[in-house]
Amino acid sequence: MPRDKTPDPNAKPSPFTTTSRDAFLNVDPESIKLTRKAEEGIEYKMREDGRKSCAEFIKAFAECASGRMVSFLWACQPEKKAMNRCLREFVNEDELKRRKLEFIKTQLKNMRDAQAGPSGEPSSS
Repeated sequence: MPRDKTPDPNAKPSPFTTTSRDAFLNVDPESIKLTRKAEEGIEYKMREDGRKSCAEFIKAFAECASGRMVSFLWACQPEKKAMNRCLREFVNEDELKRRKLEFIKTQLKNMRDAQAGPSGEPSSS
């Protein structure tokens, strides 16, 4: 069946329907959704970095709680609060968003660099 209208030559191609790598690489990083696996990896790394940064507070809480069964709940409150305060600085939604965006930008940059090739000019693929 023939088309009724001719396509608009000035229309921008949709990044969702085009196979052009250029269109994909020039998309806004904030509009890209990560896979669940990538998100979990970023969250894991963020929590790991938080634990490293707050190691002294975690150690103080662990030492306080060591050898106690239930009494650590009230005996170690200052250590627990200090540990949680420290962890909240490194493990929070704003930090997660920042890390996700940084990851996406890095991946797009790597893809652009790979497309450009060693000479810095776009390859003919």
